[in-house]
Amino acid sequence: MNRKFASIDVGSNTILMLVGELLPDGSIRTIRDEHSIARLGENVNKTGVISKAAIARALPIFEKYRKIAREENVEAICACATSAVRDAGNKAEFLPLFDEALGEKIHVIHGETEATLSFLGSTEDLTRSTIIDIGGGSTEFICGENSVIEYKTSLNFGAVKLKEKFFRSHPAPPDILRAAEETIRRECSILPEKIFATDKIYSVAGTPTSIAAIYHNIREFDYEKIHLFHLTPQIVDDVFDLVMSHSLAELIDRYDIHPQRADILPAGISILKTVMKQFSIGQIIVSAKGLRYGILKNMITNQISVG
Repeated sequence: MNRKFASIDVGSNTILMLVGELLPDGSIRTIRDEHSIARLGENVNKTGVISKAAIARALPIFEKYRKIAREENVEAICACATSAVRDAGNKAEFLPLFDEALGEKIHVIHGETEATLSFLGSTEDLTRSTIIDIGGGSTEFICGENSVIEYKTSLNFGAVKLKEKFFRSHPAPPDILRAAEETIRRECSILPEKIFATDKIYSVAGTPTSIAAIYHNIREFDYEKIHLFHLTPQIVDDVFDLVMSHSLAELIDRYDIHPQRADILPAGISILKTVMKQFSIGQIIVSAKGLRYGILKNMITNQISVG
C-alpha cells in the first residue's frame, strides 16, 4: 500500500488541506484537496489579535480535517500557519485549541519559509521561475531555478489587509483605488526587477484562480481550465473592471464566488494588476497549487525545517 500524507495551509483567509499518495515513481497523486474559509486575518491588522468569531469558524474546519486524515489513513500531517497567526498577539491562547481540534501541532512559519514552500509547491518544472503568492495578510515573491531559491521575500500586505484599509465600500471610488495602487507600488519598490526576467512567472492562491474562473465564466472550480491558464494585463484589467461594475451580491450569485472571498477580490486583483503594470509583466501563469503542495513535498524530501 502506498504511503499517504496530509498538508494543511492555515492562511489569513482560507484553511486548505491536501491529502497526497506517494507513488512508486516518486510522484504524488492527489487524493483530497479541501478548501474552507475561516477569515482568521479579519481585523488582525487593526486589533492585533484573532477574534473569537474567527477562532469559532476555524475550530470545526480543523475537526473536519482531522476526520478526513483518519478516514484516508494518512501516515503524517503537517500544518503550517502563516501571516494572520504570525501577527496575532493572542496566538498562545488559541493555538492549543487549534492543535487539539486537529490532533496535531500547528507550526507557525516565518514569511521566508512560507515563500520557499510556496515555490516548491507552485513550480511545474526546473526552469528559472518566479512565484507571486497573494495571501490574505502577506504577499510572497520567490525566484529560483531547479528548486534552488535565488530570491525570496514576504511583504506585509495581502488581500484581506488591503480590503480592510482601502476597499471598505464596493465599488471603491477612484481616489481610493489610486491610494491602494500607490501603497502596493511603494511596498513593491524593494523588489529587484531581475526576478521578473524569468522563463515563467506564476501567480498562486485565490486571486488568480478567481480571475481565471470569472474570465471563463464558470461557476464551479474547473482545474483543467484554471490551472496553468495564462493571464495577460488585458485579461486582469477586464476582470477587474467587471468585478468593480457588479455588486458583491451579483458576484456571489453570478460567479459563485464565496461570500468571504467576494469582498477581498477587488483588493487581490488590485495587487496583481499593479505588480504586472509596475514591472511590465506581459504574462502570468495561474497555479492552483501553492503552499499546501510545497508542504506535502517537503514532508517527503525534508528539505526545510518548519518546526
